[in-house]
Amino acid sequence: MPRINEWVAGVENYLAFNAGRHRAYMEQGGGLAMPELSAASAVGTRSGSLTLAFVAGPDPVRIYENPLQTPAAHYPDCYGTNAPLFARGGKVTAADGTTCWHLSGTASIRASETIGSDFARQLNVTLENIERVLAEMAVPAARHATWKVFLRDRRDLEFCRQRLAEVYPDEVAQMMFLEADICRRDLLLEIEGMFQAGPQ
Repeated sequence: MPRINEWVAGVENYLAFNAGRHRAYMEQGGGLAMPELSAASAVGTRSGSLTLAFVAGPDPVRIYENPLQTPAAHYPDCYGTNAPLFARGGKVTAADGTTCWHLSGTASIRASETIGSDFARQLNVTLENIERVLAEMAVPAARHATWKVFLRDRRDLEFCRQRLAEVYPDEVAQMMFLEADICRRDLLLEIEGMFQAGPQ
């Protein structure tokens, strides 16, 4: 989303996006039922136009939340009168037994509050969030993984890459590092993951 943290006509662009997403769910009959939500992240660019990247298919999706975080749909009004409607994880099993998982919304949040003002602290909380949601979804260690790592400040790149190489040494080569503004001004990074495994 271009200029996600800028304010236009008294409304932050991210809050306006949440209002539009909320309206779309309501108009399509999705309501606030958690199984209807998608695992998703919203990040910002400095220029350009709104760009959507998504995966869709015919198989039903089971969604997951992080027990350490308030589901985004239930955030208090201080984060906007229209809550951001997304889930922290999704799982799809195809007819051939292949299972895919999508991890999102991993930023440094506990309950609904941002934790940490420095990058190292936020990265540690983000890694804890990742591991908690991967455990909730029962993502196996033997998997094909691709990651997107969104950093607000490119100066944090090398520290982040080194830390992730320690935690995920076999998967760091499949990590894409992107400079992007995060949905909240005080958040410094967001990490998404896509995982796939064959029939068990």
